[in-house]
Amino acid sequence: MNMKPMPSPKAFLPTASGPTGPALPRRARAGFTLAEIVLAIGVTAVIGAAIASMLYAFTYGSSLQADNREAMVASEMVKLRMSETVQRSAKVLAQGTNYLVLWVSDDADGNPELAELRRIEYNVTDKTITSYKPPLNPTPNTSYSLTTTDFNAVTNAVKGTAQMPGQVWGNVTGFSILLDNATVQSAKFVGWRIIVRSDNGGTEVVVGGAALRNS
Repeated sequence: MNMKPMPSPKAFLPTASGPTGPALPRRARAGFTLAEIVLAIGVTAVIGAAIASMLYAFTYGSSLQADNREAMVASEMVKLRMSETVQRSAKVLAQGTNYLVLWVSDDADGNPELAELRRIEYNVTDKTITSYKPPLNPTPNTSYSLTTTDFNAVTNAVKGTAQMPGQVWGNVTGFSILLDNATVQSAKFVGWRIIVRSDNGGTEVVVGGAALRNS
């Protein structure tokens, strides 16, 4: 009778697969490693910085567009007022680097009166453009000689007073006037270049011109 050999004692020891079935599951990890935590923090920081940059760019772009729109509206107002005033005027009486004096009427006697004068001036200190206009019936309503009067001096002396109060048309950073004739009172066309600035800092260049009423 043949005897089967006895199995080795090692056969009864537990193995990775178990003595009779599949491998025993390993114990689940208790948490994240330090490296994983540091990596997660780094990724979160990068995403946060990208979002902040996008929000800043969007806010800055919106603000810039608003500034430009405001400057455009302000420039159109200045352009409209300049055109209207020049077109209603019969003659340029005086012109300089920062001012323009106009005669808005030519009555029967041929001499300008105070009520018929307009002064448009760029204030270099305040960076504003202002229109000075007398009331309808100023007292006294002085009549001036067209050929001998210094209309710059006359209007400069009364601007900002009850005889010639001013209205600010807008904030500007540049102002220049160009006439089509070197002899001021013979000019028929007035051109201008004005850099208008909005309250928020946006700028818009106004380039325009208009013919005088009697041209």
